[in-house]
Amino acid sequence: MSDGQKNNTRIRRLKEKFNRMVEICAGRLDGTLYTILTRAMGQLLETTSGKVDARAFDYLDMLIQEIVEVAGEGSSGQSESIEALLWQYNFNSRQYFLYYIKRISVKEKEEETILGKLELLAHELKKVNQAVIERNVQYTSKYPSLQDVVGNWVKEELAFLRTKQQLTITLADPETQIPHDFKIALDLSVAQFSCLIRALMEKKLVLNTNLTELAVFLSSAFVTKRSENISVGSFRKKYYNLEEGTKKSVIDSLNKVIDWLLRN
Repeated sequence: MSDGQKNNTRIRRLKEKFNRMVEICAGRLDGTLYTILTRAMGQLLETTSGKVDARAFDYLDMLIQEIVEVAGEGSSGQSESIEALLWQYNFNSRQYFLYYIKRISVKEKEEETILGKLELLAHELKKVNQAVIERNVQYTSKYPSLQDVVGNWVKEELAFLRTKQQLTITLADPETQIPHDFKIALDLSVAQFSCLIRALMEKKLVLNTNLTELAVFLSSAFVTKRSENISVGSFRKKYYNLEEGTKKSVIDSLNKVIDWLLRN
């Protein structure tokens, strides 16, 4: 058998495998993905048939065989499994990477906040970076690898959103910005404030249970009438050692609050 006959036989068998793949994947893949996959592979197959390209032939032969095996299993999640193969074999068809990027873009638009968009894109970048890809394998040499194209798009989108987030903070209305050193001033001593917080926690009106974390936050957000800064250690000490005079003064303050509520 001549080399020409051998090539014709190989191409005929590859077309048979391709047709088998098309048949198996029909109705089992996302419609758009099915169209992109079969059209792109069909085009490469026709190019290979016209002029035997060993690289293209071997690429199609391996990828088609893998897809047929995965699609023929009949299990759920076949689109995801086949897409994993497309990444593994660096299926850098222009239509496919545009489809993949558009899908990320749609999910990004569904996120209502910049933080949500950033988290989504960070997750997508993680998936791209961790994708398993065969070395020296590609659908076409016309474009960069699938990992580079999608990864660079995600990175640029992340950079844009981070800049937008920073500008949003910088350009916020000065009248609505809280000074960096702002604290709530209380007409209570540290002991009275500690007593009040203890009562609120005991009666489950304050639901935080970690006293150290709570004390750190309160010391950064409040100042008392006798102390510009509330010491975490002092707060904890007075929290556990309530004096009768302190409790009485807090009760008097709360009675004044109750009296105002009753009259208004």
